[in-house]
Amino acid sequence: MPIFSLTVQRDTVPHDLRHDLEALFWCITYVCITREGPGGSRRQELRPKNVKFPVGNSGESIADEDLDDVEDKRLLRLVNYCFFSTDDMGILSHNKSQLFLSDDYETHIMPHFHPYFNPFKDLMLQ
Repeated sequence: MPIFSLTVQRDTVPHDLRHDLEALFWCITYVCITREGPGGSRRQELRPKNVKFPVGNSGESIADEDLDDVEDKRLLRLVNYCFFSTDDMGILSHNKSQLFLSDDYETHIMPHFHPYFNPFKDLMLQ
């Protein structure tokens, strides 16, 4: 799990407390996105056996409300991949720095927090 300070990753600066705080921020974000709550179980939507396509081989369609659920799950998996799961450290660093430059943490990451972790949202915005 690549949890690191972007500054330490990109530059040759001495490690200090702010780098530890940034790493802690990403650890908390990772837990809020990928875990279901107490006990640390991985979210059902992120388990490989639960990654399904919205239309089966027979071409059957699904209801509009199911499409919304499918899209929410797709976005959750995308956020997990782009910020934590890709093996390319350059991509991780770029994605995390762009997130803060654009100030989109609240709109792109927080909607994917598991409901159990909603009380952390105000803290994470600070």
